[in-house]
Amino acid sequence: MSTTPSSLSNYFILKTKGSFKGQRYISSIVLHEAFKLITEKEGRETARLRYGILEKEFNVVDVDSKLAVAAAELRHVYRVPMADSIIAARALGMDCVTDDTHLSRK
Repeated sequence: MSTTPSSLSNYFILKTKGSFKGQRYISSIVLHEAFKLITEKEGRETARLRYGILEKEFNVVDVDSKLAVAAAELRHVYRVPMADSIIAARALGMDCVTDDTHLSRK
């Protein structure tokens, strides 16, 4: 399997609109989830390689207090898991590419 960013499209990728158009963002939570899943399916070495690609190709967004509160509000309203609510809160106002049914059905 190729390790280019396009082969990682089944993970959460945030693309901005407006003045940030063309920039790509990925949540630190997504890096955690991707690393875990890739480690389980393909091993730690492949996970580290793909993690490095993601970190190089995307702007990593960390969780701060404002994002945490927005995520908690979404989690309360939509009853989604914590990690998904953080990703969704960060994606507000952006295009969010995901294969996660928790996010795609809302």
